[in-house]
Amino acid sequence: MEYRQLRPIYDALEGSDPQRALKECDKLLRKHPNHPSARAIKAYVLTQTGRTEEALALSLSVLETPTAMASAHAQQGLTLAFRALGRPHEEIMVYTAALAHTPNDETLHCKVFKAAARNRMFKEQHQAAVQLNKLFDNPKYIWWLVVSLLLQARDSPKNAAAQVQLKLAERLVEKAVADGNLKSVEELRVYLDILDVQDKREQMVEVMDVNGQLAALIANDPDLVTQRIELLIKTQAYGKAVEAAIAALKARDNWADYKLYIEAVIASVDPAAAGASVSTICAHLEAWAADRDRARSAKLAQVALATRMFESGFGDAAGLPELLIWGFIDQFQEKAICYTDIMQFIIAHHKAAGKYDAQAAVIDYHWAQLEKRMPAARESAGQSDGEAQAWVNLEKVRYLMQALRGETDPSAWLADIEVLLNFGLTSKPARKKQPACSDMTLLACQRIIQAAFLAHGATSARAQLHSALFKALCVLESGIRLNEGNFMLKLYAIRLYLYLSCYERARAIYDSLSIKHVQQETLGHMILGHGMMLGCFAADMELCYDGVAFYDRFRSKMPRDIESVYDQETYSNIQDFIEFQRNLDCSVQHECTHRYALRGEGFEYGSAKEMVARWEEADTRSIEHTEESLGALHDNRDISVMGLLTPKDLAQWDLELLTRPVPMPGHEWIQAFSLVPQIMHHMVCAEIELLQAKSSELAAI
Repeated sequence: MEYRQLRPIYDALEGSDPQRALKECDKLLRKHPNHPSARAIKAYVLTQTGRTEEALALSLSVLETPTAMASAHAQQGLTLAFRALGRPHEEIMVYTAALAHTPNDETLHCKVFKAAARNRMFKEQHQAAVQLNKLFDNPKYIWWLVVSLLLQARDSPKNAAAQVQLKLAERLVEKAVADGNLKSVEELRVYLDILDVQDKREQMVEVMDVNGQLAALIANDPDLVTQRIELLIKTQAYGKAVEAAIAALKARDNWADYKLYIEAVIASVDPAAAGASVSTICAHLEAWAADRDRARSAKLAQVALATRMFESGFGDAAGLPELLIWGFIDQFQEKAICYTDIMQFIIAHHKAAGKYDAQAAVIDYHWAQLEKRMPAARESAGQSDGEAQAWVNLEKVRYLMQALRGETDPSAWLADIEVLLNFGLTSKPARKKQPACSDMTLLACQRIIQAAFLAHGATSARAQLHSALFKALCVLESGIRLNEGNFMLKLYAIRLYLYLSCYERARAIYDSLSIKHVQQETLGHMILGHGMMLGCFAADMELCYDGVAFYDRFRSKMPRDIESVYDQETYSNIQDFIEFQRNLDCSVQHECTHRYALRGEGFEYGSAKEMVARWEEADTRSIEHTEESLGALHDNRDISVMGLLTPKDLAQWDLELLTRPVPMPGHEWIQAFSLVPQIMHHMVCAEIELLQAKSSELAAI
């Protein structure tokens, strides 16, 4: 009977027509003014039409009706309303009121738990898990309780109750192990997390060293195998760590295990017998390097070992780093990843050589090796994709060597630039759109930019600098025409166009990237706000609203992901989801997007009277920041737009810093752009004392 009465409302909602749904609610309520389900659903419909104050008043009124929650339709309508209004406590009250009618309804108890979990209400989540374990015999609920205790303790680590919660969680898991109820990798990870939070590393090792079912779970999970090796190193059981790493690497090729193997060996080396201590690992690496499927990782591990030994004062006990570096380059230079692999070790070896005043000798050696190989690489570059990539990798090493030796002559950076450009833009491989040609175009562009800043970096030479950067843009535009799908070419072009105040073209290229989802958080900073600086408010406002929509979608999606963790029992994901949710809720880019939107709305086109009215009505209380709230902000932005071929500590050769149009907005910027709207509001409202106080705060930044 009730469903038939509500059917027209549901049909309207399914058709995404909230206005019609509202009319159907009113129609039913004229016949039955106290119909609880119709009132509850109307409250939800009001949230969909923007009438939030009315929705809240009606929702609270229905909640106060004792018999209303006996209806499943009323429960659903009211929980949706409170969820849309951002009132999690009231949502839980709905389920609690419903349980008064059906106290043993397992589904309702689960809804209480999940509502608390979605909203990071760990105390309420814990209480709901306790009830589930009391009323229902399901091993899953034990783990819901254990995870709730762990999350509650992590949320308030300084609280005296945190240690009690962790010990209780530990006892519950120990009982689960004894009862045979620890059956999955996910549950084992929860157990290890509980011990880890308490710094019980020796006990973690004991858990991971047992035989039987737990041992099988660990052996079949590469992450747990790696975690065990890490724990053995942290507990200074270096011999066991070496054995565990060897066993792991015999079973699978895992770069993380190679690094831990090296770390354990170096930690256990006896300075008096370094050669003998290292011979075993060298033999293992050599044997694994002979296996074609794992040669790259093993060879790179040989380079890493030799470099670490050199850094640690053991000389060439594991081989000469420079010889191994070039052995690796010779073997893998046809792979695009080769330079990324080896760059860190070239830099580390060069830095370590400074202890022996040998940096110049190291660079001279690398330079000699380059000169020996470069002519042949250039000659054969057109023969195949691999040969072309080999030349690109050597050119990247040449670029690095010039930066490491502090090359400041612009002409040295532009040497052979025509050769690089011809290959990248006009050669036969370029016409075939070989990836190596786009890499060469980027490399040539970086050389042009580097030379431009070295030659014209002074303020008095800005015109010459801009002229040189326009040449770099011509190169990039040619590269984009050849390969429209190349992401990095477009990122470079956006950066240079903004540096030269050419917003429209930068925006067009940015739009072609189809930035979506979390990329708006990590890459949106590249262009957001630059339009307003140049007077293009409308274009920037579109980006602001896209960003705001992303954060809104995220808020609605993440709670569902958290629920799925408990449904699917993938407990190891819960902390990652919670951290990700917190980081986005309190992200620097989120705050910047909001401030840009507020700035744009406050100064968008309109009469002076309309502008004053907007500032008068503006809610500026929600954007006030304290030192504590600023300190809690998390920076998720990817600030490496320009792919660096040099160490970050070489500022004069750091193109990422050199080409930034303006400094990256940070805490001071957010504080300033939080104060300016408040000042505008106080100004138009003639609130003199508040205006003076906020102006003083702004002046102090």
